[in-house]
Amino acid sequence: VSYSEMAQKQSFNDPSVNATALYYRLRLTDLEGRPGYSNVLVVKMKSSTTNGFKVYPNIVQSNTTVNMISSVRQEASLTIVDISGRTINQKQINLQPGSNNMQVNDLEKLSAGQYYMVLDVPGNRYSQPFIKR
Repeated sequence: VSYSEMAQKQSFNDPSVNATALYYRLRLTDLEGRPGYSNVLVVKMKSSTTNGFKVYPNIVQSNTTVNMISSVRQEASLTIVDISGRTINQKQINLQPGSNNMQVNDLEKLSAGQYYMVLDVPGNRYSQPFIKR
């Protein structure tokens, strides 16, 4: 049996990502059980994922968390939009300087499908898709 036949797809979600580049090193174990380490792996984030706006988890049942990093105190509008562009829910929020976490509840009322969480702040609009199961 070759190594490629034994290889399995591996994945890891890092919910604390707030950087433009991430550095990882993998601990590997060979077939005889001896540990080793990979070279340092650099993962560069696309600019759309580093704008300070995140929705997690993005596959939801009844609630999700929205995180926005703001440099100033400001008012914002948080809107849930369906795939057709119709506004489902909207509320005004106050952002403080730094990291802002907002819990979005009552999503069990939504039909299953894809939606967008849209955050409007003065001069910018951020959008992240999420899926309601």
